[in-house]
Amino acid sequence: LLDTVIGMSITASYVIVFILLFRILLHKIAPKNLSYGLWAVVAFRLLVPFSFESPFCFIPSKAAILSANSSTRQIQTHLYTQIIVVIWLIGVVGLCMYHGYTYVKFRAKLKDAKYLGDNIYEVETLKTTFVFGIVSSKVYIPKNLSKEEQQYIILHELTHIKRHDPLIKAVALLVCSIHWFNPFVW
Repeated sequence: LLDTVIGMSITASYVIVFILLFRILLHKIAPKNLSYGLWAVVAFRLLVPFSFESPFCFIPSKAAILSANSSTRQIQTHLYTQIIVVIWLIGVVGLCMYHGYTYVKFRAKLKDAKYLGDNIYEVETLKTTFVFGIVSSKVYIPKNLSKEEQQYIILHELTHIKRHDPLIKAVALLVCSIHWFNPFVW
């Protein structure tokens, strides 16, 4: 399991560096939808334990990654590997629990929200607007906005729902929880 996760993380790191360079060089001419597509490739690489290899691929082959990872393979026979796996699992479970806790805690703060219609809620204590919820996303707005401000802000937040940003954020949090040890993933 550890070798698989580390291998996935290493190959995804190559893709992440490529995407970051691509965005720096072509950010003004590349369409925004392309960015989502490129990051979807990273998410796939970080979540799915198999890959498709091509002779035109810029990512090193699995054999090269495994040989670069030979120090991990040598440690496997020792107690250190078990300790590393336990540390990794503690990190994964800890981050998942933290994200779950903050989700539940934040949701409790929204219990007094006033329903305005069309999945739009108003909350007195809010300072900013946001979308909350993964499957059934709702828009939360502060109470003291003018009707014109409300209209523009709600349109903006509905765009986030239309693009499935709450689901994408949840997947990103899962990916970061699994690969918490890789700074490129963050």
